[in-house]
Amino acid sequence: MEKVRRLEVETLLASPIVVPESTPVSKVVGILRNKDAYEAFIEERERIRMVMIRDLLKSTNIYNEKVGKLAYHVPALTPRTPLVQAAQLMMEYRIRALPIVEKDKLTGKVDEASIIRAIPEADLNKYRAQDIMTSHPATLAGEDKVAKARTLMVRRRIDHLPITQDEKLQGILTSSHIVFSLFQPSDTPSGQKTMIAEIQRNLDPPVTSIMDTRPLACSPSDHIAQVLHEMANTNATYSIATQVGEIQGIITYRDFMKLVTETIVKGEMPITIIGLPDDPFEAEQTRTKFTRSVEQLCRSFPYIEQAKAIIKTTDQGSRERKRYEVSVTLVTPKKNFVYTDMGFELANIFDELSNHLKAMIAEKPSRRGSESIRYEEPGP
Repeated sequence: MEKVRRLEVETLLASPIVVPESTPVSKVVGILRNKDAYEAFIEERERIRMVMIRDLLKSTNIYNEKVGKLAYHVPALTPRTPLVQAAQLMMEYRIRALPIVEKDKLTGKVDEASIIRAIPEADLNKYRAQDIMTSHPATLAGEDKVAKARTLMVRRRIDHLPITQDEKLQGILTSSHIVFSLFQPSDTPSGQKTMIAEIQRNLDPPVTSIMDTRPLACSPSDHIAQVLHEMANTNATYSIATQVGEIQGIITYRDFMKLVTETIVKGEMPITIIGLPDDPFEAEQTRTKFTRSVEQLCRSFPYIEQAKAIIKTTDQGSRERKRYEVSVTLVTPKKNFVYTDMGFELANIFDELSNHLKAMIAEKPSRRGSESIRYEEPGP
């Protein structure tokens, strides 16, 4: 991952789609579909605004509404901005691309896909799908309406919804499927494209009417290098982790970006945290607690070569109630120590981490509740 950290955004410069703010939403939809793109930029005198396909879901009249109403300001980068900083901003704003400005002019963009492709395969092969996937993603049943999918994507700020039948994966619905289904061009005597007058007519059908019936899937045990390769080959922005047909999780570009943004290098030893909470305060608190625990541990056991924490979050029937499973791996020359714990308070788990890690590496484990410890032979 150190190679990616040394790169600057100019190494991955791509051409942006730029539209005037007065452009009708329907025209932007057509441009994005024809260009196979996800976002467009609006260039202003001092700032840049952006609109993504997911933002277009909010439009109630894509024929008359202007795209400027849905666009919002985003941070602008320079060609010398480090890639890791670009990745951190994308994670923070939950966006897939950022504009690159030079001499007050929009000269390009950098996006998630290009950053992820820059990660060496050797780094990707350290992880499996189950290490980075978002567990228990939101899903819909085949009979659910497109309108419900639209509402869920806007509220949760997501672009992918697996569709299930009898708890088995049946298909995938993306924000692009919905947006592009709202824009139904037809030939007219004047040669112009028209819109279906009633948008609601396009939102009433079941999700099965527009979903992809051949979703890209992987096994939780697959190496993520293989997952990314298949995503690139099929031009997909996701892969659904399944076991015996049942959904275990979903991997999107956002999950890969965590590998770029969640590694802290202290001296010669990398400290990696995957699955940090979306809340910036909670994420920083967790990062600080884990880093402090590892640093304290290294004072007693200086031969630790690497520390990694993987946080998996499960919703418990409400937006407020979440259950966390934390897995910590300490790599040493002789063996790898793996410690897991779970609970409803992430802060409490990391507060108690130091003592348990110290007991674990000293091979004096104190078991309590749901925690467990195991030992592994170090990898090559």
